[in-house]
Amino acid sequence: MSLREKLLLWITLGAIGLFAADRLLLTPSLAWYDGKREQADGLERDLDQARALLDAQPVISKKWRGYRTAGLAQDASSLAAQVNASFSAWAQESGVALESVSPATRVEQEPFEEMGFVVSTRGTAGAAAAFLARLESSPIPLRVQRIDFASNDAEQDRVQLQVVVSTLRLQQSSSPAQGAESSAPSLAWRPAP
Repeated sequence: MSLREKLLLWITLGAIGLFAADRLLLTPSLAWYDGKREQADGLERDLDQARALLDAQPVISKKWRGYRTAGLAQDASSLAAQVNASFSAWAQESGVALESVSPATRVEQEPFEEMGFVVSTRGTAGAAAAFLARLESSPIPLRVQRIDFASNDAEQDRVQLQVVVSTLRLQQSSSPAQGAESSAPSLAWRPAP
């Protein structure tokens, strides 16, 4: 075998070796490293969110206690009266005409009862938006389940707004000895020492 043939053989074997090393070692190693880097980035994001939640725990606890005193700890009739009064006040503040507030579904799930209400209003689109903004920022724990807009007058800015909302209350079977503060669930996880 001549020197030229030996040189070509070594170059060919070297190229095949490099190709095999790339396919068998380098590419899988880089893919594994990229996967671990993405996993680490995801875990760092999760850790940042967990830290933010721990930092916000006092605010969340205060808000939960506010919800408890605003709506959860009342009997059904006083809660309904409070919700009706709030809807009336919000309608007056926002400039919509409150047409009706009627009870909707009731779902019991220990220790809570979900009480639903259907609220119908009429007014301008801006007033309806203000009413919805007031409803969303309510101190009463309300959940908007459905919003229906309808306009019968194409030339004016008048809309019919129907909102289905629900709120929670503690059922009567819950222990009255538990205060709002002591029965509030812990909202933050603390690592073991």
